[in-house]
Amino acid sequence: SARWMQWRYKGANPPGEAREDLWIISKLVLELKGLYAGEGGPTAEAITKLSWDYGDPPDVHKVAKEINGYDLSTGKLLPSLTKLKADGTTSSGNWIFCGSYTEEGNMAARRDPVDTTGIGLFPNWAWAWPLNRRIWYNRASVNLDGEPWDAKHPVIKWDAVANKWVGDVPDGGWPPFNASGKYPFIMKKPYGRAHLFGMGRVDGPLPEHYEPWESPVKNFMSSVEFNPVCDLWETSERGTP
Repeated sequence: SARWMQWRYKGANPPGEAREDLWIISKLVLELKGLYAGEGGPTAEAITKLSWDYGDPPDVHKVAKEINGYDLSTGKLLPSLTKLKADGTTSSGNWIFCGSYTEEGNMAARRDPVDTTGIGLFPNWAWAWPLNRRIWYNRASVNLDGEPWDAKHPVIKWDAVANKWVGDVPDGGWPPFNASGKYPFIMKKPYGRAHLFGMGRVDGPLPEHYEPWESPVKNFMSSVEFNPVCDLWETSERGTP
């Protein structure tokens, strides 16, 4: 999928009583809100005070904007997940999709067939999460000076004059190591580098492997066959009325 978020339009009316997913979900939410309002229940306010103002039928564009997220102080759509804050002044239904529907429009609906990169990225066709980055870990395609290992097919390249990366959205937007002293890998702070094994786990660098409970094969990795904390319960024999 290349993590592409591609906007789709209805091709035909559904047969019979079939409905689109959003219509079904919206009807369920509205019905549940009505039931909880009338009958109450544990933590009822989590349902009754849930904001669900997308209309009936629901406005898919309004939902997409909520998924992207807003700057709540200005009411404007957020341009990027880098603008999200933990102080309650921003919102996002799903942070990895932040940037998919901005003040510039619906990024997922873009259909520019021109590849400006020359390597098949097509950055203006739809939108890729996160940040419209087309290739994950693309900082691995350059050396410590930000020069591409393959100069003929650069994914990204450091422009020292403009003090920025050109090409794909960099996976780690700070300058290259020899200019900043900072490693590129973003997911393992503070190391800045990837690891072959997970760090800091009680069961060692390689997490324990368990076979599924119903597995017909023996677990050769461990003397413990399956997850010791899984719940097993009695079931009826097959065919029991």
